[in-house]
Amino acid sequence: MGKLQKFENFLKDVQMKYTDDFSDLQEIIRLYQRLSETHRDLKKKQELSEASVDIINNELDRFTKETGTRSLEFTNLIAEEQKKLQVVEAEKTKLRIGNQDKTEQLLKKTSEHGIILMSIKSLW
Repeated sequence: MGKLQKFENFLKDVQMKYTDDFSDLQEIIRLYQRLSETHRDLKKKQELSEASVDIINNELDRFTKETGTRSLEFTNLIAEEQKKLQVVEAEKTKLRIGNQDKTEQLLKKTSEHGIILMSIKSLW
């Protein structure tokens, strides 16, 4: 009971000291209860907000990892396609060179045939 008496004396001292703010002890107790409830509500809201922030941060981390992985996959795919392109370009170059050689050989044969035909014609 000593503690309860000390608390009541404390409240009376507060009331006396701040008579403009508190008209009776019940007003102090009501204000304390209201402040306690508000504090509990704010704590709950803070916990919910922190949980929400944690969820958002986890989603952001997952998204960052996924996009990093996808970026790496695309980089690897581009590298593979560039290798394929290089092979095709090399083959194209070989075919061009081969085509030029064949064309030169064909022109040479055609020229030889033309010379032979002209020689035969001149003999007649």
